[in-house]
Amino acid sequence: MAVVRMRRAAKGPDERFDAMNAKAGTAENPPKGLIVSTIGQVEGQWQAIDVWESAEDADRFERELEPHARQVHGESFSGFPEHTTYEVQKIFRP
Repeated sequence: MAVVRMRRAAKGPDERFDAMNAKAGTAENPPKGLIVSTIGQVEGQWQAIDVWESAEDADRFERELEPHARQVHGESFSGFPEHTTYEVQKIFRP
């Protein structure tokens, strides 16, 4: 079942975010199971909302992305922000 995964962080995407995704090749080869990925400001914080075909797909991508995050962020990387996940009841596509 499709899921939505949301995260909030005080800091928004910067050159490290771009470098991490470049190393992972997400633009050229989107991760398996990703339906859509968004990021924007909400109430002074940055929020990412991703829709995945399954929670397993989201978890797998996070595991695959982590080494790239550690390489880019170095010792300052303490893990990804906590997320909220919920199952999607309906998806409408044009």
